[in-house]
Amino acid sequence: MTGVLLEKIADSGLEKAIRKCEFLREFEADHYDAGSSPVNVVGLELIWAGKPADAIKWLQFAAEIFPKEPDCYMCLGDAHLAAGDRDSARRCYERARAIGPNIMTEARLAELSSGTSD
Repeated sequence: MTGVLLEKIADSGLEKAIRKCEFLREFEADHYDAGSSPVNVVGLELIWAGKPADAIKWLQFAAEIFPKEPDCYMCLGDAHLAAGDRDSARRCYERARAIGPNIMTEARLAELSSGTSD
């Protein structure tokens, strides 16, 4: 699913990729992993490509469709951090911790508190 979505972003833009993801989740779930992991990977790929604004928009969509998945909020926090918005990143990491605490969430919050996450 990740490859299909990244191709759609490259060919048609973010909005059409979001619609494609919705379609795949609804009608093609038997053929694609429609869970949060491939959707999050798309967001991470956008961050790594230096497109944090697109990553934020994509990962906000991911958090809407997977509101109980802490990884969605972790990735969204990473996107905000890449965009330089430490306050939004902190809120996302805190939301992830509230859903399902883990060592990565705690590490990100500790980095933000110590100022080492630039």
